[in-house]
Amino acid sequence: MHFPVVFLLAAFGLDILHLFHASLPDIVASSSLLPPANELPRLAYLSLSAGLLTALPAALSGMMQAAKVVARTGGPFDATGKMLPRVYAIVVHALMADTVVLTSAWVWWRRHTVLAEHEASLAAQLGLGIHLDSAQGNTCGGAAAEKYAAEPWIIGVEAVLASMLLLTADAGGSLTYQHGVGLSIFGTKKNQ
Repeated sequence: MHFPVVFLLAAFGLDILHLFHASLPDIVASSSLLPPANELPRLAYLSLSAGLLTALPAALSGMMQAAKVVARTGGPFDATGKMLPRVYAIVVHALMADTVVLTSAWVWWRRHTVLAEHEASLAAQLGLGIHLDSAQGNTCGGAAAEKYAAEPWIIGVEAVLASMLLLTADAGGSLTYQHGVGLSIFGTKKNQ
């Protein structure tokens, strides 16, 4: 599984968990398995950032593999003019992945802009959650972390993106396991 898929699903899941954290049963909400509720938005923001950063190499490797498939098959169409099933799966996967990544980038930008309005500190803008309270001189990571919280309508967009991302990951898996795309990135060794 690609790192962007894991990071983006974690970001979307953490935001959804934060939205419904108050309605979770006490045994789950107070569990040591979950991070504190006030840290969920910051962790989601950091996961979203990591997902977007790792999406670039994933997209580049995908483009390399797509070009290799098209070159190997002699073009995207068969003799009758129909698109080859493997190429069709590549196109669907690429369009869905691009939609998820570009919309996630917009979500990140929206959250970053809102965060920048709340916090002028460079450390807070980078997602470190460090904020010095000038009156008391201590760090208030919890209060700063709440500023990372996404608006409820953005969490709705993220829920749709999570669904699309799962479908995109399924299409990518079928490319690998049914069509063999991505398994020969380094080429095959020729027998001597």
